[in-house]
Amino acid sequence: MFNIEVVSDPATNATVGVNVSDVEDATAVLAAFEHGKETTGGPPLALTLDNKAPNLSPAVAEGIAPAELHRATPGRGQAKAPLEGAFGLFRQTAPPLVVSGRTPRERARSYLELLFVTWAWARNGRPRRRLGGRSPAQVYTALLGYPWVTVS
Repeated sequence: MFNIEVVSDPATNATVGVNVSDVEDATAVLAAFEHGKETTGGPPLALTLDNKAPNLSPAVAEGIAPAELHRATPGRGQAKAPLEGAFGLFRQTAPPLVVSGRTPRERARSYLELLFVTWAWARNGRPRRRLGGRSPAQVYTALLGYPWVTVS
């Protein structure tokens, strides 16, 4: 089991910061926050976190400054709807995150396959200027009218 911290922009529903750690603590929250700053070029105005002790620690409040720390409304997932929705979409669109294999080489191949499939899906869903603002997946589907797969 791992802890996944995600920073999401509620206006665009963009995931801007991610950290995978062994435990949920202030260090993990701050690492995801820093990743978000690198992605966007600066800090947000505010950060909403659930009411777990590590999220509301003085270390987090100091580490995200000048952004304001907002507490999520207890018992209401709607207070973090963009983030909760992002996790739900991830479960619906990502391949099953299972690394399989008996040998280190088989497990490495399985990991590489998961990584590549996830990268390809993300790449194919990204709009392109040369495609008139549509993604490769949208153009492919529109041209063929049905899903076809060619392997070479």
